[in-house]
Amino acid sequence: MPRPKQAVSDWLTAAVKPDAAKIARRSDVILDKGEAEALLDAVRKSGGELYVPLATVVDRFQLGDAYKNRERAYLLASSLMKRFESIGVHLKVGARNKGEFIYFWELETLRGKGKSD
Repeated sequence: MPRPKQAVSDWLTAAVKPDAAKIARRSDVILDKGEAEALLDAVRKSGGELYVPLATVVDRFQLGDAYKNRERAYLLASSLMKRFESIGVHLKVGARNKGEFIYFWELETLRGKGKSD
């Protein structure tokens, strides 16, 4: 079925230039490997799991204030876990208490204590 020329024209008329559609987004999560490794050591010393207030995590990793939104803490947790994997720090990350805390854990340490994922 051929596309109606009017529909194509309507789409082109409605479109804006890419620079006019700038979307406000949070800055990328960039982690210092030394800080990430220090966190891994802290998780190990605490027995394999660690709960840290969201604001403390944002401040320690020098992220923007936009990351302090508790409703989006689960997105930060996901981003942190991906970044940890990319720099070779094997930590799992989640959000707890409706984003009040970021939860870090290492499966190997927990398995050694008899816990499982």
